[in-house]
Amino acid sequence: MSRFAADGMHPAQAREVIRDAAHEAVQDLAHAAPPTIELPATLTVRFRNADLAEMATWINGAVREDALTVCLTDADPIRLYRGFVAVFMLTRAIAE
Repeated sequence: MSRFAADGMHPAQAREVIRDAAHEAVQDLAHAAPPTIELPATLTVRFRNADLAEMATWINGAVREDALTVCLTDADPIRLYRGFVAVFMLTRAIAE
């Protein structure tokens, strides 16, 4: 046994656990409501290095808060999400 050893369950048992959890998760779906988000909303992203945070500011609306942190604020949640995705895709592409 080493620190790289893993403990797993049989695929049939895993399928049963997943099926049961999924079934339980959708039981109250009829009563579910989307989350309420107070607008304008802010998404804060903390990067692993300052270069990525600086590159994130290339995206319209991304504001540098400190060396590693960038915030996006918008009253339109879809536009806010799209800005976040743009930041994510840009910095991910550069980091890889």
